Amino acid sequence: MQQRSTLRKTLTTAALALPAAAQEIKIGYSMAMTGGLGPNGQSALLAQKIWEEDINAKGGLIGRPVKLIYYDDQTNPSPCPASTPSCSTSTRST
Repeated sequence: MQQRSTLRKTLTTAALALPAAAQEIKIGYSMAMTGGLGPNGQSALLAQKIWEEDINAKGGLIGRPVKLIYYDDQTNPSPCPASTPSCSTSTRST
């Protein structure tokens, strides 16, 4: 019983010590927002932003806020491999 209490206190202290940005869950991807499939991509992005707002209003995923990071691939698959690594390192959403 004492061990559980100590573990709980340690985990709570560690969670509080983390900066807010480290607790954010980032979901990165590229999608067509311009070009031939642009209208479809813009509709999909609107739905994804609504989901992001809804999830964050309910406390996030596993208690952490969600941030979408997306790039316009211009309905062209060739820039996708180049933008994928930046999805995991970027702090912006476009």
